[in-house]
Formats: sequence, C-alpha cells, structure tokens
Amino acid sequence: MARASVHSRGLAQPIDPNRLLAVVAEVAREARPHVDAYVALDSSLERDLGLDSLARVELVLRLEREFAASLPEQALASSETPRDLLRFVLASAGQAPQSADRTVASLVQTEGVRPPDHAKTLTEALE
Repeated sequence: MARASVHSRGLAQPIDPNRLLAVVAEVAREARPHVDAYVALDSSLERDLGLDSLARVELVLRLEREFAASLPEQALASSETPRDLLRFVLASAGQAPQSADRTVASLVQTEGVRPPDHAKTLTEALE
C-alpha cells in the first residue's frame, strides 16, 4: 500500500490510516463513553459513532494536530466517514486518495456493543 507523508519539523511522517482511526476512536469514546463502538473507515461519524457537530470540530482539530495538516472547512462540512477525512488529510499532504482504498484494516475499538442485560428500565438500557 502506498503511504503518504506530511512534513512536520522537516521530518516526513507516514500517514497511516490506522492512526486516523485511532484518533476517531478516541474522540468517539470521549463523546459517548458508555457506548463501545466499532470504528472502521466507512463508519458513519454521526449514525455509527454518535459524533455531533461539536465532536466533529474536535475531531478535525485533533487530526490537524496528529498529521500536522491544515484541513479545509469542507472537511468538517462534507465528511461523513473516517475515509472522507483520510482523503482530506492525504490531499493536504499533496497525495492522491488511493491510499484510502478498501484494503486498509478496520480498527475495532472494543469487542463491540454489549446487550444491556443489567438494565432495569428503558433509560438504563439506552445508557
């Protein structure tokens, strides 16, 4: 798989899609600590990971720091999946988006969502 790089302090750092997924997983975990989410390149930021507009702003800022990149406003407005964000990161490095192809492994944040066996009320089940 081709790797892109972003220059930070004169040193080239590879753009690893799994690094991007780790940042997404961290923000998703902070936004919804009671939910174990499966994070993949094609996960919906809103529907699957529960990231609202504020969490998405935080995500874009963290990606800019992680990859020493300057992402356009469009990255925030039009990105629906981590793959979309990866394309913006690659573009900021002057690389073609073929590195965001479907061969990249998904990152499993945890074992998945467990059923709310302990819940006694609907409210507890939804938490």
